Amino acid sequence: TVFPLGLSTPTLQWNGSAAGDVYRLHYQEANYTFDGYYTLAALPGKMNLAQARWDQITASNDAASAPDPLKFSLYRYDGISAYFDATETWTIAPASVNGAIYYWTTSGSGGLTRIQPGAGSVPTPLESGKCMGCHGVSADGTTLVASVETGEATYRSWVAYDLNGGPTVGTRRVDSNMFGANIAVNHNGKYVVFGDKDGTPPAASTSGLHFGDAVAGTEITGSGIDAFTMESWTDEYVDPAFSPGGTKLATVQADAYYGAWQKSELMVADFSETTKAFTGLKSLVRYDNAAFSASQWAIGYPSFTPDDNWLAFHVGDWGAGCHGSCNTSTADVSALYLINSAGGNPIKLDNLNDSSPNANDHNEAYEPTFNPVERGGYFWVVFTSERTWGNTLAGHGTSGDKRLWVAAIDKTIGTIDPSHPPF
Repeated sequence: TVFPLGLSTPTLQWNGSAAGDVYRLHYQEANYTFDGYYTLAALPGKMNLAQARWDQITASNDAASAPDPLKFSLYRYDGISAYFDATETWTIAPASVNGAIYYWTTSGSGGLTRIQPGAGSVPTPLESGKCMGCHGVSADGTTLVASVETGEATYRSWVAYDLNGGPTVGTRRVDSNMFGANIAVNHNGKYVVFGDKDGTPPAASTSGLHFGDAVAGTEITGSGIDAFTMESWTDEYVDPAFSPGGTKLATVQADAYYGAWQKSELMVADFSETTKAFTGLKSLVRYDNAAFSASQWAIGYPSFTPDDNWLAFHVGDWGAGCHGSCNTSTADVSALYLINSAGGNPIKLDNLNDSSPNANDHNEAYEPTFNPVERGGYFWVVFTSERTWGNTLAGHGTSGDKRLWVAAIDKTIGTIDPSHPPF
């Protein structure tokens, strides 16, 4: 696992303990050694190193000039014998992953929420928990566009927000009064692509995608997005995503609307902000590619790396990463892949997908989104997963509960898996 700077101290978790066991936690790197001795008061085995100690360890790491892995070892004394229980080696990236993650959640009262990674960070809701599942954030961090389900003159109209660093998540810029789903906003927050089921407002179209002005809240015609042609087996264009450089748009052709598709194709087009035009739409990979598992064909949620050269996407049994009521009775599978934005063979991110020692946690990675800025020599991707988290969150596959995970991706990408196990 690769950790950036500025995070909360990782929670150490282990099994096979007895109350009253004494533990030695040993951290070792070139410029820092720490030993702590603790008595385990309650089961299961779990401990957080003091935040100040974790900050000292990571800040003293010399990863910027030379590889300096952080080695962690766990020792146990049961009152009779001492044991060497486990060791792990981690990489510390010499940069903080700044910014925020915006995500939709059903936790508590639900709604669109922001969390800023780091010690003491707490989730902050937007719009008092209104349903705002479809949303996008500009790469420069200035603009959020989301479809708002309740309280608008038009059902699920897309609304643009000016983001700020104050106590509120953002202030409304404009309500388009146009139905919007499958939201994408360009790198500087000026323009938006939004989906619309054929035959519903604002207008019937071939593609189901529309182009709009995120400042004025109006639709822009003549961009070429309506000229995207559908293949005979497809039904809609879904999951649009602009590249951080603002020159490309990825989207997915799907055989059904919303999250119900099971066969799809990843597409990419060029975009010119000057001419407000989309051109050169082409296919990158289809559902029936030999790299994908049999019947696991639903491509979804493309996201560009910060250099615009690669796309992450998930491939699952359902396009939305779950089906039906998405509850504890459903077991859904999905894995993340990379593909070059110019074309080529997809690369499965095995280290990200299947690094858990519990095989039941494998093939449960959904909905990737890259941080639009490279940090510390890595690209960083956030995704959701139903996998277990140590002994804190048990239950996998049919737990119905997705959590946010983050993984480092090597910024030099060839033909082999460039990913690392997530945290």
